[in-house]
Amino acid sequence: MRVIIIVVLLVFISCKKTTEDTPKTFELYQYSEMALYMHSIYDMHQEIKESIQTGDQLPALELDLDQLYSAEMSDRFVRNESFEGFSRLYLQQVAFIYDTLSEVSVKERYNNAVHACIACHQTTCLGPIPKIKKLLIH
Repeated sequence: MRVIIIVVLLVFISCKKTTEDTPKTFELYQYSEMALYMHSIYDMHQEIKESIQTGDQLPALELDLDQLYSAEMSDRFVRNESFEGFSRLYLQQVAFIYDTLSEVSVKERYNNAVHACIACHQTTCLGPIPKIKKLLIH
């Protein structure tokens, strides 16, 4: 019985020592200003999608879309000619969603804006494409 108690105490002490010696560092991912902005764009599209699907009036555009040109990007990404071109295309497509004189269905105009996001992300930040595709209205 003493042997079991001694073994348990030794295991407890060695485990405790190991955890005390282990550095307690946690590196939390810090979203860039652009990443946070992209999340806001996603939320905006989700709200527009729901309005289209329910037949409700489109929500007001409260997001400053020009931040696409100024939000600080993470170190891995840079604004290049491709990004600038896709940004202009995207902003045109979002404006087109709200064009009340268009004969193109609002669903198609909305999907065109989402496709502009996908096209940009195919050349820039590949990760969120599956999430962006969920915004499409089928």
